[in-house]
Amino acid sequence: MRLYEFVDPEDDNARAASIIAVANQLKQHVDQGKINADDFSLDQLLDYFQKSDIILDPQDLYSMIQKPLLKGVISNIQGDKVVFKGKEEVNTSPQQQDQQQKTVASMAKSALNART
Repeated sequence: MRLYEFVDPEDDNARAASIIAVANQLKQHVDQGKINADDFSLDQLLDYFQKSDIILDPQDLYSMIQKPLLKGVISNIQGDKVVFKGKEEVNTSPQQQDQQQKTVASMAKSALNART
């Protein structure tokens, strides 16, 4: 007998609903500042789900952040750090900033020349 034969599809739907509910609660806690989104680890995320009787392993989370279950809450897991949506760090080097400023200046100059 195969493992999928033991799984009740209704239980799978109930588990997905539980995960979605906990993910929504997690998003609310992040938005309200109850959870420090800047310093939230993978272990803390696993514990958060475990408190709601949802046992996951890191591999489950990696696949779940690519799907609608957690895609709207977590943007990435970088090593041991969880990166929430809207809390992503934008790292631009001074060279990138200079190039961006040059591009904007060029676009502004082109726009002024087009008007005259």
